[in-house]
Amino acid sequence: MQVKNVAKYAVCVFLIVGLSSCTEDAPETPEEHVRAVISAIEAGIEDRDTSDIFDHVSQNYQDHRGKDRDDLRKLAQVYLFANQNIELIVHINSIEQINSQSIAVEATVTMVGTAARTNSRLTGLRMDNQRVSGAFVLEQTEWKLSSVSWERQSIF
Repeated sequence: MQVKNVAKYAVCVFLIVGLSSCTEDAPETPEEHVRAVISAIEAGIEDRDTSDIFDHVSQNYQDHRGKDRDDLRKLAQVYLFANQNIELIVHINSIEQINSQSIAVEATVTMVGTAARTNSRLTGLRMDNQRVSGAFVLEQTEWKLSSVSWERQSIF
């Protein structure tokens, strides 16, 4: 039961990270930079590579439950271990530049994962739908994920 709760927490945190809307050209605006960072983190999640994920998470990260970057890393490792395949379906509701140093993102994200230890794809399938709010901050010249909060939504 404890691992299941940890996995759900990790899913929620990663949902904000999974927001994507790729741009073909090099990013020019702060919003485009944040979208590129989100895309890179999403690729890290789907590739199950924590270094690709955490290159884009602020050292000062803290979520709405008081968890810091180290807590997030531990949860990511547990979640990635528990799910051999992860797919994200994202609808960005808004991206708003708050000031020159911060951007707020809101989205609806559905995450589908397949458990690592199962004989049947259907019994091992996990799906979660979240309304996610996150913040990115400009640290030197890079945008980093600095916080996230979420609320579970019904899938149907």
